[in-house]
Amino acid sequence: FSSEVKAKGDSSAVFGEDASFSCSLSDLKRASQITWQRVRKNNSIQDLATYSKMYGENVMEPKVVFMEASLNSSSIIVRNVSVEDEACYVCTFHVYPSGSVRKQTCLTVHGITRVITEKLRDHWSEELQKRNVLLRCSATGKPAPVITWSGIPVAGESVHAESIENKDGTTTVTLNTTLEHLGAQGGHVDCVVTSPGLGNVTARVNFSKVDRGGE
Repeated sequence: FSSEVKAKGDSSAVFGEDASFSCSLSDLKRASQITWQRVRKNNSIQDLATYSKMYGENVMEPKVVFMEASLNSSSIIVRNVSVEDEACYVCTFHVYPSGSVRKQTCLTVHGITRVITEKLRDHWSEELQKRNVLLRCSATGKPAPVITWSGIPVAGESVHAESIENKDGTTTVTLNTTLEHLGAQGGHVDCVVTSPGLGNVTARVNFSKVDRGGE
C-alpha cells in the first residue's frame, strides 16, 4: 500500500528554522481522513494534526500549521524546530474500504542552540602593571560546536576546554581562557562559535579601561 502515497519534505533543518512536509495519494482515491504523526527514535508516537471532511482541520501541536488540507493531498509546516522535533513525520490516509496507507519523512535537526560569554575575573596589578582576565565562552549545539577566540590583543593566554554530551543529543563545549598580559586600555575579544556547514556565531566580551587608581 505504501506505494500509493507520495511524500516529500525536509530531511534536515537548522535550529529555529521551519520544516515542511507534504504527501498525496498517487491515484484518484479519496480518503475519509488524513492524520499527521511524529514518531521519535524511542518509537513514541505523537498525533500532530488531522483533516477530515466532517470535522475539517484539527491541530494538536501548537508548532504545526496546515499549508494544504484536502482529502487526497496535505502539507504541514513545523515552526521554529528544536531538538524535540527531530523525528520521522508520518502522513496517513484513511481510505474506505481498503484501509490506511502511509508514508514517512525523517527530519534531522542541527546547529547552535545557545552561546554564553562571561568575564569571570578582571584584575589589574598596579605593582606589575599587568592585567589578568579570565574569560569563559560556552556553546551548545549539534554536532558539537567549535569555539575559538578572535581579537586577543597579545600572547600569553592559557586555555582550558571541556565538552559535555547532553541527554537531548546536543553537546555543550566550554572554553575558559586566561589572558595574562593585557594592558590598562579598554578593548574587546570575540568568542567565535562554528558549527560544521553553518558558518559562525560571534559573541563579544568588552573590557573597560582600568582606573589606574586601583583595581
